[in-house]
This record gives sequence, C-alpha cells and structure tokens, in this order.
Amino acid sequence: MRGTVKPLWLTEMVAVWGYVQRNYFLTKRYFMWEIVWLVYVTINAMAITFIGAGIEAAGGRYDGQYWMTYLLVGALLWNYLSMLFDVLSETVSWERWEGTIEYTFMSPSSRI
Repeated sequence: MRGTVKPLWLTEMVAVWGYVQRNYFLTKRYFMWEIVWLVYVTINAMAITFIGAGIEAAGGRYDGQYWMTYLLVGALLWNYLSMLFDVLSETVSWERWEGTIEYTFMSPSSRI
C-alpha cells in the first residue's frame, strides 16, 4: 500500500503550529516576567522620548515634536533589536547546553 503524501502547506502549518504552541506554553509559564519586561520597555521608551520634550521646554529653537518622534522610534527599534538578539543568543546557548541545537535550528519548516 502506498503512503499518502501530505501537501506542503499542511506540513508548514503543522510546523508553525508547533512554534505557536511552544511559545504559548512558555508565555503562560513566565507570564509575570512578560509583564515586567513590558513595563520596563515602556518606561524606558517614555524616558528617552521625554528628552525631546525637555529640549523644547529648555527654550531651544528645536522642534520638540520632531525630536520626540525621532527618539521614540529609535527607542522602540533599539528595544526590539535588543530583545531579538537576546532571545536568539539565549536560545542558541540553551540548545547548545542541552545538545539539541540541531533539532531547533534544523526543523523541517522552511525559512522563506
């Protein structure tokens, strides 16, 4: 008897569901830490953004709205990249310690 071949989209959906389920369980397990980091990132971005308001309040000739927007976008981008590199490096070191790095980074889901 011949085995049936699954469509590619079904294989991809199973792989994506695996990632979603893993992240859901990790978020559920460390929910309070998620809240702590969300508050930290928000306060950090607001503190950097208020530098732009301080420039305007100091009586300078600078456009405060422009600098507040510029600093806010920069702070959010910096926080996103910082979080991305932190999670990636932590995942690599954790998987290397467990000896299962090939299972995580060579999973059958496509990267394209």
